[in-house]
Amino acid sequence: TAPQTTYPAEAGVSSLTMPALNLDGYAHVALVFWHWYDLEHNGTASPDGDGSALLWDGANVKVSTDGGATWTVLTPMLPAGGYTGTINEAYGNPLGGQPGFGGYSYGWRLAAFELPTGPDVRVRFDLGTDDSNQDVARDYAGWYLDDIRIVTYPDTLWSVLPDEAPPSVLEAPAAEVVVPRGVVSLPVSVRVGDDVGIDGVWVDYEVQEATPQTGTLRLAMAPTDAATYTGLLEPAGTLAAGDEIRYRLRVRDAYGREITYPAAEAPPLRADVRLIAQADALAEVRATGAWQSFDGLWSASPGFEAGTRSSLVLQPADLPVDADVLRLTLRHRFTLGAGLGGNVKVSTDDGRTWVPLEPIGGYQAVLEAEDHPMAGEPVFQGTSHGDADVLFDLSPYAGRQIRLRVDLGATRDLEVGEFWTLEAATLYFDTRTPGDDDFTVPRTLTLHANYPDPFATTTTLGYTLPRAVPVRLEVYDLLGRRVALLVDAEQAEGTYTLTFDGSRLASGVYLLRLTAGARQHVERMVIAR
Repeated sequence: TAPQTTYPAEAGVSSLTMPALNLDGYAHVALVFWHWYDLEHNGTASPDGDGSALLWDGANVKVSTDGGATWTVLTPMLPAGGYTGTINEAYGNPLGGQPGFGGYSYGWRLAAFELPTGPDVRVRFDLGTDDSNQDVARDYAGWYLDDIRIVTYPDTLWSVLPDEAPPSVLEAPAAEVVVPRGVVSLPVSVRVGDDVGIDGVWVDYEVQEATPQTGTLRLAMAPTDAATYTGLLEPAGTLAAGDEIRYRLRVRDAYGREITYPAAEAPPLRADVRLIAQADALAEVRATGAWQSFDGLWSASPGFEAGTRSSLVLQPADLPVDADVLRLTLRHRFTLGAGLGGNVKVSTDDGRTWVPLEPIGGYQAVLEAEDHPMAGEPVFQGTSHGDADVLFDLSPYAGRQIRLRVDLGATRDLEVGEFWTLEAATLYFDTRTPGDDDFTVPRTLTLHANYPDPFATTTTLGYTLPRAVPVRLEVYDLLGRRVALLVDAEQAEGTYTLTFDGSRLASGVYLLRLTAGARQHVERMVIAR
């Protein structure tokens, strides 16, 4: 077996022979080692099997007491079930007909064999393969051995290999997680420990749905961390909103001591299946003042004129009326000293009025200033100590259209080391109401006020359609002449935004007209240079 490669798809045997041992005069001697294997089988092999599995490729341990002239297959003391199965004879495997380890071990496992005593005892590890790699295996990775020891003991092996404590869970999965409707698998990861070693980790689960189901999943040791076991819990069928997965972990050590986590008297771990929708709130943004875009991030930092208030105005968002959870998640980092502060505001009247949106856990400070548009407002201030996720509850605005604005208030220019960076802003909705296939989002025909207004060269326009209709969006001067046709198409329901470039137009007042089917809306906008 070569590390990080598959073993050859050809019939043969690979052997590792230990030097001759003088074990004369000892009462009891054992060969003890840890091993990991991934060998071809017919799909029935289990490391906890009863030896009945059919193995195409397999490994075993042999002993000789006559100088290597003859070899006998040793019977394991550990694992208690012995070898995994019998190696098949049909396809040229030289070990055909012999018992062996095979299939997948799911991690490093402890094995022990009692050795005969005498002046010349030899041990050999054999791996036999057939003429192909076609049936079940993870990666055909082979057989790995580690920590091979010869142990003498007076009465029982356990007297020299004591098990002083049961296994334990070092890092458990979250007590409750939310998974999206239609999911077909749930990742499970846990870190475990034991003073001797882990034999196996299982997930016993039940799915609460229209047709309840139960099952058991064996987790596999992670390739780069012997304490971490992972797996994908894959219930039959597709999960719907309102379904629930409940599960407990079973952890067993090499001597068979087993624990359940959480304990039987505690609530099980849980995964709630929900209808989920998410949207990037920074997909369409209009920036003023110190805000600048860098590699998909928005940041305000020294080198740009701060002014009194710098704003990021986000596109209108239509919130569903039937979501159990409505929230905005802002991922940001900042260092803002005295005289600086930032917050998030919400508007329910298309940007005419704005109020601070309070994050869960609150802001850190109040902006102390006189004659400032943000004076007395709660703000982020100080330092975030790296990236931080801040949650805002939007449930009071369910069923309404809102606009969000991120404001940086400054009574002075930013100094070196001061900044505010937004990495992401995500709108998140979910519901666990059974049978829900989509959210209900009330919409009315709206032509949104442009931003900024007045503007010198470009401004952001937006409108909302309650249903699919033919749409025309036009710009007229005060003499009734059309100066721009921006949209002329059939469009589906939803909210749309676009940027209007008025740099070729003279300063003055213009009319923006939206025609949607038989209805019209008009808004005024001003170009000022």
